[in-house]
Amino acid sequence: MGLSNLKAQIVADREGILKVHNKGMIVDGRYVLISSINWNYNSANNNREAALILDNPEAAAYYTKVFDYDWDRYVLDNPASYALGFDVRFLIGALIIFAGVGFVIFRRVRK
Repeated sequence: MGLSNLKAQIVADREGILKVHNKGMIVDGRYVLISSINWNYNSANNNREAALILDNPEAAAYYTKVFDYDWDRYVLDNPASYALGFDVRFLIGALIIFAGVGFVIFRRVRK
């Protein structure tokens, strides 16, 4: 059994790429999971999905750089984050937490 018919292509030009539909994981800077599997019951049991696990520090370093680039690029491309100078997702998360805590306190005070 060999991989002589395996083909891969790396997208080098980000222009026109709106979404990357890969599910992946980088573990301990050594293992890389590259997958199309949505992490739910239906995907794993009812769809024809594919996944590959690599035990390769060089591949892990590459995918870490790609992930970091995509993560940082989101912040820079998000107009609200760019205008404020920080990632607004953290502000939104904090507001949701404070609202939840405030609601719990309000309910306890009303009793």
